[in-house]
Amino acid sequence: MLRVVIVARGFPPSFDSSSRRPWKLAKYLPDCGADVVVVTRVRPADPAAFGIPASVEIVGTAVAAAGAQAARIAPGAPAAARARRALGRWSPVDGNARWSMRAMAVAVRIAAERGAIVWVTSGPPSLLAAALWWHRRTGVEYVADFRDVWTDAPVFARTKAAPARALARRLERAVVRQARCVTTVSGAWLPLFAAKGARACHEVSNGFDPADRPAPAPPAAGRGEPPFVAYAGRLQSGRRDASGLERLLDLLPRDCRLDYFGPDDALLRQVGRAAGPRVRACGLVPFAALLARLQEAAGLVATGGEGDTWESRGAVPAKIYEYMLTERPILYLGKDTDEAARRVVRYPRGFVADPDAPDAGFAERIQAFLRAAGERGPLGAAERADLDRRWGYPQLARRLADLLAEGRPR
Repeated sequence: MLRVVIVARGFPPSFDSSSRRPWKLAKYLPDCGADVVVVTRVRPADPAAFGIPASVEIVGTAVAAAGAQAARIAPGAPAAARARRALGRWSPVDGNARWSMRAMAVAVRIAAERGAIVWVTSGPPSLLAAALWWHRRTGVEYVADFRDVWTDAPVFARTKAAPARALARRLERAVVRQARCVTTVSGAWLPLFAAKGARACHEVSNGFDPADRPAPAPPAAGRGEPPFVAYAGRLQSGRRDASGLERLLDLLPRDCRLDYFGPDDALLRQVGRAAGPRVRACGLVPFAALLARLQEAAGLVATGGEGDTWESRGAVPAKIYEYMLTERPILYLGKDTDEAARRVVRYPRGFVADPDAPDAGFAERIQAFLRAAGERGPLGAAERADLDRRWGYPQLARRLADLLAEGRPR
């Protein structure tokens, strides 16, 4: 039997951006014949409420003193914030090193006792560094999973001092070279990790859970509500460009608005000032309610990264997979060569428009998207089955199980 220890900081009951991948893979790996243990921060009180089989063992490893320490150093205090930024600037990893070492200690003990392989999914990068440290000490093998790039992310260069950057690059190369193999969410990043010395690199993308697919819903316009296109998630300054959304708004029909589901931030306010009441901030919405609301939209929008970097070329916003569950048209505002664009064009109702394209070319892509947005109806059974085969978590879990079975401890 394949025995797997998943180490993930994000996991239910947490719903941060890193939790869905390990959660859904842990849910479906038992169907692939795997015995699964998850090492995370907090064990959910009722794993069954998240669809997690009873056979999956979940070990919580939250540092007990963290709450008391947080009370002593208030996160909002300006002096404490400055101190954290200064310390972080000179650290090769991040502020989660204490928990990461503790979690990996638990994971390697379980793996050694049960003959399991450890799959470590980042972020934070300190978790991968801890996997390397414990591997060198105990010999327990690990597979390094990169949900994001590490030292090749633009934010890394902006926020780390030169000595920390140099040390982190050496650390990352060691993590990659010592790993049994590397898995990553993007095929565009396979050459990157191969160049860092990985023994083998495999793509295991993010995806969606077919069990989350909502029931068909009527369009908003059919309920007397003005039509809208929707953007869900965070607009991150320095990683996402608002210019594509501004150009899109100029081409939308005057009675159509852009609904933004996510935390209010500077980029949204920037777009909102240009468009006035045609942009509506809807706040954070629970996942099931969000899918139902997105299904009522005329179409759904995602944006690419800024510049030509490993991150912008390879990143695939998780929202794109969740959009696919609604079966509504998807518009990706980014370059045709981006990995995210390649995913979107494989979707039967997917469209890509480059915000840097000339006006005529950009407008042509938007008009094609809007024509599709004016149509309703579910995907065909064959189309839905193809999506499930490509990006459904049951199939992704099968791929991961096959890879881990090849790399189980010898």
